[in-house]
Amino acid sequence: MPADQVGSVVGVVGAAGGWGGFFPPLVMGAVYGIVDGCTWGYLLLALAAAATLAFTATAVPQRTARRAGRGSNA
Repeated sequence: MPADQVGSVVGVVGAAGGWGGFFPPLVMGAVYGIVDGCTWGYLLLALAAAATLAFTATAVPQRTARRAGRGSNA
């Protein structure tokens, strides 16, 4: 990461961690309260992880290649 963008990257990673620490327990608690079990909550978390993996594996490399083609380091 270029030195002038490290702060932005750290901010995004920190924000993602904050959201990730806040919403999954709420979702798990709500699902547990509705179905009286954790299985569906874990399946929802696995689905969210799979969607994130798919996005990271497809969209991120495409955007990186486009930016590299323009001569930008970001």
